[in-house]
Amino acid sequence: MSIYVTGDIHGELSRFSDENFKREGICPKPGDMFIVTGDFGIPFIGNGDADFINRDERNLLELSQKPYLFCFCDGTHDNTEYLNTLPDKEWGGGLVNGIAPNVVRLKTGHIFTIEDKNIFVFGGGITSDFDKKLTQEGLGWWQSEEPSDYQFESAVDRLVKHNNTVDYVISHTPPFNADICSNKVTSMLRAVKDNINYKKWFCGCMHVDRYYENDRVQCVYQTFHRLC
Repeated sequence: MSIYVTGDIHGELSRFSDENFKREGICPKPGDMFIVTGDFGIPFIGNGDADFINRDERNLLELSQKPYLFCFCDGTHDNTEYLNTLPDKEWGGGLVNGIAPNVVRLKTGHIFTIEDKNIFVFGGGITSDFDKKLTQEGLGWWQSEEPSDYQFESAVDRLVKHNNTVDYVISHTPPFNADICSNKVTSMLRAVKDNINYKKWFCGCMHVDRYYENDRVQCVYQTFHRLC
């Protein structure tokens, strides 16, 4: 099984079309896995709005017909209020929520072992004040998108038990200050970054494809990065 990482899709599935795979120079096979670095946007629900619910149903049907596993961490435009009502399930050594048979939410603060790769996931963030002015709570952002102190402390405990060493880190918010992503969650991730060993860190909040070599941080958006 190959594992690919890509950035935010905001409920748009063209990223996973055969045409786009060809443009990006990848040839995924049945059973391969895609990890989205937050803002997956499915299911969105949008306070029960019928248009959003119909879109969610169409998207989940389309994803269910693809022979891949789709995983995502929380972003700042994911309906965490709804996602938090779903039952937890153990998978790959951590906890997930199943959205569909081949669509999985990777819960914040957990370490997953997939194809012998240890992947630490810390999703979530804080919607900017500017974005909050463009939409209302429950339609574009949710208070529960911000990881709690308990989630952070539990994540640190898991990392300590894992000898503070993983292969990869997946987050939505970057572990350093950036114009659009500088907040409490940034500070949490910076504290993690300063205390663990990792090969590469992937994050999606910045909507750019850029590698910060000194930090081994790959900001990812529309490209695909193969882990194995």
